[in-house]
Amino acid sequence: MKVLSCIPEQKITKREKLAWIRKQLKAHHPDLLVTPQEFFGGIQAFWHDQPISYQPEEIIEPITKLAKEFDCAIATGAVIDDPELEERRERIYIIDGSDWVSFYDKMFLPAYDHIEAKSPLAIHPERSFKKRAHIAEVKGARISVIFCWEIFSNYLWHTISRAQPDFVLSMIKFGACGWPKKKAGDSIFEQQFGFGADGGWIDRLRMAARFDVAAPIVCSTNSWNLPARSRPLCGVINHFDPEHETFWHPPKGTRGEIEERIDIAEVDHLFSRFVRANKHTLKSETDRWPTNEAHQATMMWKIKRMERKVIREAEEKADNPQLDLI
Repeated sequence: MKVLSCIPEQKITKREKLAWIRKQLKAHHPDLLVTPQEFFGGIQAFWHDQPISYQPEEIIEPITKLAKEFDCAIATGAVIDDPELEERRERIYIIDGSDWVSFYDKMFLPAYDHIEAKSPLAIHPERSFKKRAHIAEVKGARISVIFCWEIFSNYLWHTISRAQPDFVLSMIKFGACGWPKKKAGDSIFEQQFGFGADGGWIDRLRMAARFDVAAPIVCSTNSWNLPARSRPLCGVINHFDPEHETFWHPPKGTRGEIEERIDIAEVDHLFSRFVRANKHTLKSETDRWPTNEAHQATMMWKIKRMERKVIREAEEKADNPQLDLI
């Protein structure tokens, strides 16, 4: 599966952003294009006097049109005013050009977004782990999503892992080392950022790819004219298939503005699916034996198979009213 992830050059208007997506689809013809979180609307739009949020159809319709034109799927992030929920949500859509649309709403919001923290953006969090961790099936691949700093939620990783994705999209606003600054006593954030260390962000993503989901993680981050020390992430973390790893981030201490980066990676979604089963299933389904990195994780794969068996048996009991589920 050909996946395009990116650090897009700074664009302000919705029209410019749609044109940027079209340009990349025309140039690279991916099976899946992944933008950053909050590519449309949100806090950056607030600073640039652009729409903070959109109605669902304002994003779904033009993205669906592009997906149909280029026979691909597109994952993109926007702030959405959901008319059914009557709430503003931080949302990621995955759209494949058919009538089918899958979306995910962010659970763990920073104060500058959260309605309960009196944010001027007034975004409501998702409250259901089951909805948050569901699977989208795109061109034969099972995909899930994690927003920004949600990567520090162990429980969310566990829930996503149970859903058995072939790979996960890590869609980020502005890198691992930046945060918006606000004036003391003011609820309106200034158009500037503070910068520090990544707090283990990159390590946590690598550990999640290796131990939690045991699958590749595809990263994409906005540039927003920020300095490279904000450490945007781009490309694919792929511990068990390092030949296909393309993960990139600026080195610690880097100066200068973030430059646009387009990453085109081949993600073998069947490898991560069947290596979790066992090496013989992997060989029969993909004609590949495990890599050295996968082979060395023997005990982990055994535990994961046992976990799936326990969950499957528990679900079967739950479906049978004659059996007590402990």
